[in-house]
Amino acid sequence: EDAQKILNLNSENEVLSNNRQLISSTSITYNNFLANSQNWSKLHEKLYSYNFYTECLKNLNIGQNEFELSSFFFKNKFTDNEKKYKKLINKKFSYIKTATLIKLILFRIYNQILFKIKFFLKRKINLELIYDFSISRKGYKREIHRDSDSRVIVFLLYLNTFENNIDGGSLNLHEIKNKNLNFIPPQPNANDCNLIQSINPKAGRLVLFLNSADAFHSVSEMVGNEERFFLYGSFTALNKKNPYLANSSKGLDTDFFFHH
Repeated sequence: EDAQKILNLNSENEVLSNNRQLISSTSITYNNFLANSQNWSKLHEKLYSYNFYTECLKNLNIGQNEFELSSFFFKNKFTDNEKKYKKLINKKFSYIKTATLIKLILFRIYNQILFKIKFFLKRKINLELIYDFSISRKGYKREIHRDSDSRVIVFLLYLNTFENNIDGGSLNLHEIKNKNLNFIPPQPNANDCNLIQSINPKAGRLVLFLNSADAFHSVSEMVGNEERFFLYGSFTALNKKNPYLANSSKGLDTDFFFHH
């Protein structure tokens, strides 16, 4: 209710393809949203808490020794230059003057250098929680896939329940039929997989999984007119490779530029 009241949920600035609208936790829009909603601010604090992080590790049977919590992309307050930069990212390049475009590129290079300097000497895998608030609509679906390389611990938090479960939008879990593969493709063909389980969207339902080479999932096509509100996020590796993707046959790069 707060999202519908405060945010412009029809804004084209935050719309991705495939009938899914996405507002990143690292964006100015979301930053302002947190400042204007006590409910969402509390939810954000809970997700960013050390307790949530350790509960995720515990539920997935993961040790803490090789990981370290960190922060780079999310900020409680942006500088004026950061605000200008983030606003420019949302503009179409055809509307940006050449001089401004050069500044945008230089600022991006600066961020990349800062990123490398901060994490270059870190021994442990530095994880940052990056998530988004998403609204998916009729026609939205996802093919069978595992998540992109840098995402280690992934979660989905559903914020509403469909009145009719046959309207689609369910999370489907799959396993690959040939379990003797030395290198597993990140996006296998549907004929090469078996459906294990379907999970329907339900308000307050949290789905948590490890992004391993065979953590295959898909989303069934939404056919009704209801909207699916959810959070999608991950504890994302900033400086080293995801150790659970060693036997993946191909990489799927994580688009960090989207969060700068």
